[in-house]
Amino acid sequence: MSFIFRTGREGGPAPAAVLAHIGERAIDGEVAVPASPELRLLAIVRGSGRYLAENEAGTLSPGDCLLAAPGAEVALRAAEGDGLRGFELRFALASPTEEGPWPEPRRVARSSGGGVWAGLRRALSDWHSSDPLDRMQAGIACQQVLLEALRAVGPLDEGDGAALRQAMASMERSFGEPVDLDALAGRSGLSRWQFGVRFRALTGRSPSAYLADLRISHAKRLMLETRLRVRDIAQRSGYRDEYYFSRAFKRATGVAPSDYRLRMADSPRVYAIQYTGELLALGIKPIASNPEVLPLFGDAAQGVDAVESPPDPRRLSSLKPDLIVFPSYLTSSQSAGLGSVAPAFEFAWDEDVYTRLRRMGDLLGRREAAERWISDYEAKAREARGRLGEAVRAGRTATAFVYHHGGLYVYLDRHFGHTLYRGLGYEAPEPIRALIARTKAANWVRVALEDMPRYAGDLVCLALPDGGGLSEEASGRFILRTPHWNGLNAVAEGRAYVVNDSWGNYNPITLESHLGEMERLLGNGGV
Repeated sequence: MSFIFRTGREGGPAPAAVLAHIGERAIDGEVAVPASPELRLLAIVRGSGRYLAENEAGTLSPGDCLLAAPGAEVALRAAEGDGLRGFELRFALASPTEEGPWPEPRRVARSSGGGVWAGLRRALSDWHSSDPLDRMQAGIACQQVLLEALRAVGPLDEGDGAALRQAMASMERSFGEPVDLDALAGRSGLSRWQFGVRFRALTGRSPSAYLADLRISHAKRLMLETRLRVRDIAQRSGYRDEYYFSRAFKRATGVAPSDYRLRMADSPRVYAIQYTGELLALGIKPIASNPEVLPLFGDAAQGVDAVESPPDPRRLSSLKPDLIVFPSYLTSSQSAGLGSVAPAFEFAWDEDVYTRLRRMGDLLGRREAAERWISDYEAKAREARGRLGEAVRAGRTATAFVYHHGGLYVYLDRHFGHTLYRGLGYEAPEPIRALIARTKAANWVRVALEDMPRYAGDLVCLALPDGGGLSEEASGRFILRTPHWNGLNAVAEGRAYVVNDSWGNYNPITLESHLGEMERLLGNGGV
């Protein structure tokens, strides 16, 4: 009797990627990783940051891995005050030109799946062992890491992506009722395992975690906007058991539902995209904000985490925000995941600062603080006008220009224009008044350099970015050599001022600092 064993399919051996190196990797600041003939994988175990490659860019946080195909170049940047820590694995491809499951040549892909990093430290030890079996064991462990990463970044065709987004939309519509994840996977045309892997690759969270986040986020919104009892909030958020809801809520937020409203009234945990200044004016220090705005607030922003916008969902979830505030200029795809982490509220970017501050005050129960800031600001503005005297006498006009991304803009009555017209009491030149009347919601308008004299007032401010290694042309300082600038009456009479473009930020804290800065400028004379 003989036995014949057959494989399930034929077609030759699987593509081979052999471990060539494993080591710990620490990245502080910014690092450029040059191209290599090997397939490289960076597994992040601590810290956060960003990556930039020819084909894509994105965020990195613990649990992520970055796959770089042979020939790919990538830049890595650790978040300010943070460092990226992890493992670097390099795999030699038996046949670099052979088609395999790895990213195409010169491409970089991010994987957000797999709790497989724990075995890497042991693999690192085994790799340096003198025992060849230990080194083989290290290679097997690292192959498993590579396998999980490749599965997570496996091709997500348009059909899969659309099906997964439909599944997410279904969860968002029906989270208040029992949700059958197996049925959702089936309707997506995927097995439950495939559904979970692809869903995590798309959202950074498992389907069950995404659903739980939706329910807790809705519960937070109900606690913020209603006086419903905890039992009713649990029911409306998809929890049939009030006690299970309380445990889940505390696990997600750090406080019991009964204490949550107290925290919201006293010290809410807010993630702010752009609107850090408004929150500080209301007496609330956000737990996190986008890093480019934090330097504007000095010590007042100390302790605020720098989180890139749009944020990585897992990074944001780990901060346990009570709510999120964001500007209307975010696209729907950029803001789509925010509401699944915490109640997310959009505020119009083109609103004047008083309106925005009052609306935010209403949301957070701080309307009195909003009115107090407005009253205090106007009092400080009156005092500044009194000290400046003749410099801001009635009938004097002023203009603020800014050079931004290769273009010249003139401010209307928002941003820097707020300081000149509503704060210090200058009048806008007639062409600017016409622009304000014609473009009610605009903050600034692009103008031609040769039209600068037409818009210039008795006093002129020009906001330019710092050099920062940029060419003189890119930084806008070439304007100072043109006849359009040097021919202005304000330049000839010493009433023209060059300031940093950070002056263009439009928030209560910056507006307040403008008053003192303008007093110093006007006292020292212009260029």
